[in-house]
Amino acid sequence: LPALFPNGVNVSLYEILGEQKIFVATYERGAGITLSCGTAMTASTTAAVLAGYIPANCPIEVCNRGGKVICEVHTHNDGLSTRLSGNATYEYAGTLSEESDGRIKFDIDNIFAAEITAYEEFATEVKREICGE
Repeated sequence: LPALFPNGVNVSLYEILGEQKIFVATYERGAGITLSCGTAMTASTTAAVLAGYIPANCPIEVCNRGGKVICEVHTHNDGLSTRLSGNATYEYAGTLSEESDGRIKFDIDNIFAAEITAYEEFATEVKREICGE
C-alpha cells in the first residue's frame, strides 16, 4: 500500500451492534490504533446510514475503546448532515509561551485528577460492555 498512500492513511472499521448502536475502531497514520476519534465516529455513522445498516434521523450510540458519543445523521432535501455530541474531559490546563530562540514552551498549571479518574472509569465500563474486557 505505500505506493497508493505514500504519506500513510487513516482507516476506520465499524461493527453494527444493534439497530441504533455501532462500534468504531480507528488507525491513524503517525499514531497507530487510537482510543477515540470523533471524525471517524462521525464518518462511520454516516457510512452505516448510507449503507442502510442503521436508520437516519435518530440518535445512534457510537462506541469505541475510549468511550462513546451520540451521532445523528439527518437527511434533508439537499443532502444530509451528521452531528456528534458527547462529553469532553479536561486532563490539564497550561500556558503556552514563546522562548527567545523561537521554541514554544508549555507549562502545566493544573491537572484535573478527579476528571481523569472519572473518565477512566467511564471508558472501562464501555470497554466491559462492548468488548467484554
